[in-house]
Amino acid sequence: MKVLFSFTTAPLNVATVLGLIISVISFIAILFIVLKTLLFGDPVEGWPSTISIMLFVSGIQLFTIGILGQYISRIYLETKKRPLYLIKETNIDD
Repeated sequence: MKVLFSFTTAPLNVATVLGLIISVISFIAILFIVLKTLLFGDPVEGWPSTISIMLFVSGIQLFTIGILGQYISRIYLETKKRPLYLIKETNIDD
């Protein structure tokens, strides 16, 4: 499991995209609930609106944590001070 997370930033990208997708879907659900209430006058029961708002906030948090993690991973990679490339041989005459 350590190998999966040690050498790549892909899980951070997945977290960012997943947070964005969850936020957009829950925002659409919130709009649907509000429009249904305004157009038909039929108030929605409490749990769909509560779940939609919780999903929206959770998606925003996941998106924000993913972006923060990407920044931290870039800082970490910069502080390693590894060379951009390695030289296998040189042609220096002594």
